[in-house]
Amino acid sequence: MAPFFASCEKDAAFEGYPEMYDYYVESCGLGDNAVDTDSITRFSRKVDAFVDVNPDAKDTSYYPLIQSNIKKYSVTIVITIEGDGAWDGANNHNF
Repeated sequence: MAPFFASCEKDAAFEGYPEMYDYYVESCGLGDNAVDTDSITRFSRKVDAFVDVNPDAKDTSYYPLIQSNIKKYSVTIVITIEGDGAWDGANNHNF
């Protein structure tokens, strides 16, 4: 009989969170132009509420991917330059 390692037990426990896969798929759609900041905030709160109740869900491989997508799509900077396109010297924009 093969030994059963502790890491295998933990991996098996991760399979109990199919919601994390669903959240990951949903997080991939956050980059759509039709998704506004409020929707991203609501999604983030939904994921936070789930992992508050199921803290082991943070150990899934999907959790960091979900968090990365939330961060990536939460911040949008739009710069519009109007005029004839001629530059009068240097323009510096620091964010």
